[in-house]
Amino acid sequence: LQATDEALYMLSQTGELYRSENGVEWTSTGQTFYSLVGTWKSRLLGVVSENGVYKHDCYPRPAGFVPYPTAANFPITGSSPMVTFVSEYDLDSPQSIMVGGRMADDNLTGATWGYDGEAWAQLQGSIKPCEGAILFPYFTFTTSEYWITTQYTSWIVIGGREAAGVADSVYVSVNNGNTWSKAPQSLAMPTYINPRAFASVMVVDADFTSRSAASLWKFMPIRRVPAMSVARTSDYQIPYIYIFGGENNSGDIYNEIWRGAIGRLRYPPIP
Repeated sequence: LQATDEALYMLSQTGELYRSENGVEWTSTGQTFYSLVGTWKSRLLGVVSENGVYKHDCYPRPAGFVPYPTAANFPITGSSPMVTFVSEYDLDSPQSIMVGGRMADDNLTGATWGYDGEAWAQLQGSIKPCEGAILFPYFTFTTSEYWITTQYTSWIVIGGREAAGVADSVYVSVNNGNTWSKAPQSLAMPTYINPRAFASVMVVDADFTSRSAASLWKFMPIRRVPAMSVARTSDYQIPYIYIFGGENNSGDIYNEIWRGAIGRLRYPPIP
């Protein structure tokens, strides 16, 4: 399932592309894809297979657009979610990145790919080759020798299926995917959360809650969401990470939602 700023899109098992504006009524677009890669503004991006050749394609196609071959090392399936951001220096030109995936030769890749609305390019940064990792924007911090803390807008990659199986690796980039580093132990995934691939992720700001749980992560059953008491003590909001589903080494789907946040973000700033 992919979402642009205008509609939802999904492929049938035969690759036929369907479109919906409300998630209930779906109609065929008449176009087929091998896989869907992501979205950029109102444009859906994907890969088509023509006579054994994989090509970049999109819907709707701009005037004059002709599908063109993907690079040999481009991930045709299994990349992370494609996430779009806007640079403060160029508000009119969104940039998108994605990480990992499986190439046409069936090998895994850990490369980062970027899209600017016109062309794809491989960035310098890479992680351990995997498919089905999750990618999302968040925050990380550094503290100098003088105890001065600096906050960075960062990209975080979690999990995915590597050659040896599903992993719980965590990577961080502070330069939009041009370099990646393994996260420090303080950002490692808790051992009580099973590693997973092909999960979904969202970051949602929520009001500060006075009754904080003892654990940084809380299991929330899908069928029964517990009632929560919220005390709005200030305008401070916490960016909670929600991880939905995913699958284990056997391909079994997890019926779970996990919510978490970096510990220091769960406390309102001192006035």
